[in-house]
Amino acid sequence: MYVGYDEIRYKTRHRLIILFNPWSPEDAVYVPSLNRAQLDSYVLEEEGLMFSYNYQDSEPIPWLYNQFKTEVLSAVIFVLEGNNLHPTDYNNPISVTTFLNQMIRDRIIEGNWQSVREAPKRFNGHEATHALSWGGSAEILEEYHQYNGDKIGFAQCWVFAGVLITMLRTLGIPSRPISNFLSATDHEHIFTIDCEYKNGKIDFRNRGNGIWNFHVWVQASMKRRDKGEKFDGWQEVDPTYMIGPIPNQVITDAKITDNVEAFFYAAINSDKVLWNDGIVVETKTDEIGIQLLTTSLNLNDAEDLTTKYKPPEGTEEERRHYKKAADSFGIRPVSIYSRNRRSAKIPFATISLSIESLKPVFVGEPVNFDIHLKNPTFRTQNLNIIVQVDSLYYFGHVAYPIKHNSTIYSVASAGTEKIPFSIGFADYQNKLMSFRTLRIVASTEDSNRKLYFVSKQISLLVPELELKRLKYGVKQIGAPKYPKTYKKEILSKAHLFPSKTLIGNPIAISIKFSKPLNFPLNNVIISIDGKRCKRETFSIGCIEAMDHEEKIFPLKCILPNDSEESLVATLISNEIDGLTGSLFC
Repeated sequence: MYVGYDEIRYKTRHRLIILFNPWSPEDAVYVPSLNRAQLDSYVLEEEGLMFSYNYQDSEPIPWLYNQFKTEVLSAVIFVLEGNNLHPTDYNNPISVTTFLNQMIRDRIIEGNWQSVREAPKRFNGHEATHALSWGGSAEILEEYHQYNGDKIGFAQCWVFAGVLITMLRTLGIPSRPISNFLSATDHEHIFTIDCEYKNGKIDFRNRGNGIWNFHVWVQASMKRRDKGEKFDGWQEVDPTYMIGPIPNQVITDAKITDNVEAFFYAAINSDKVLWNDGIVVETKTDEIGIQLLTTSLNLNDAEDLTTKYKPPEGTEEERRHYKKAADSFGIRPVSIYSRNRRSAKIPFATISLSIESLKPVFVGEPVNFDIHLKNPTFRTQNLNIIVQVDSLYYFGHVAYPIKHNSTIYSVASAGTEKIPFSIGFADYQNKLMSFRTLRIVASTEDSNRKLYFVSKQISLLVPELELKRLKYGVKQIGAPKYPKTYKKEILSKAHLFPSKTLIGNPIAISIKFSKPLNFPLNNVIISIDGKRCKRETFSIGCIEAMDHEEKIFPLKCILPNDSEESLVATLISNEIDGLTGSLFC
């Protein structure tokens, strides 16, 4: 609420907390462009979806914001009062958003992008939780509060974003997640991501830069009295990089004036420039920010916001938008100004090289594809085809080499060649990182030593977790379907906020794979969280190959037994991670 210089005195026996009110025209977060249905979603909705990208389609990441849990409000007030935000800034949504955005990664939860196999089990003297094991924000904020402000572990971009949205909605500030597919990290502020091809491999020239297969940040809605009415509405805020808020309108207008605005613009509309021996050999103008999504108002799907950031890729309008942004920021991107680019006026193509028939498959299955060669010349060409396959972190850097093949093929004049390749499960087993991304690079040189190369990426699929709340509750927990290796962890955090009262009996939740895996999982940990339930973690040991039986788990809830409940479950193991399922009421 914007108070100005008015003073109100009021005596009360209880603590009075005044929130922002986006429904009131006098409030600093009131924006007339948001209708009631949107406000109901962006302030009152307790669950939602963020999205990862598997190079074929989006995959939902369900999340519980739980902003109405009493413990969450207590934790948010603890953050505001304990970390030097001056009370005179409490009525300013810009100051509050900036402060919380800085606090999350700096003070509340540590970032860690290692796989489940690599990540530490403890952090800062406490048991750590892997980022892929969280299903909501409440437990994160409760732990931080319980530990009296000790930083906890661990988070990645969607976790940071989910926590920020929870804190903003708790205070009445409308907010929503933004999932950007193929999101650039440009620390040089040059609007290009430069990659070097060498010996069959592609690496980033600046190791600090990269391309996330997806990245999640936050939009928060408010008035911008510091900038003018034109910039009211959605503001971009990134808790991973602790930058923002900056108006979405700045990106839409392509008028970039500082490094933070440049960082956001580069994330959604950089050019990808491929180099070899100091020469620009190829520029990709349509491979960054290919889609930006948020949760639809009905929670069942995604809303595409790409055109709220930039014109459609492949259009002249998008190229003008890119050049306008670069000119306004005073830079000359190599992709449009370089004098080192090889001439595009080649008399005729000597070789055509492509990767074909690459289709999404589930983890455990072979990855099959073909290398297609065409020789339009009047003579036979002997070509050394190099194929390199690597496992990637989802921020684009190589984790492990998986396969390297170099073979000479003879392609007749005006002829074609189709070369089948296969990457077996044994090749990539135990080398996959979170989100299971592989990159395939094929390259060759013609008789004139002209380089040709092509790359494609694919994220292997995993089954969904299918959740069902059982009709007869915990009476079914003793059924034979219960795994013999099941062991419920006694969480040290069970005494959090002891004043909380549990109403009703535990509910019973069944979980099974939507598709059985053809290999076993070891050290399996399933976490289940709910809007009115206490998050619980279950260590169930091993799940055998082709196991399609349901597992049944108890969950303590703060709700009557006949109430509906929204749930999110996650599964991590030594072999794969990132399996999720949800049941939204």
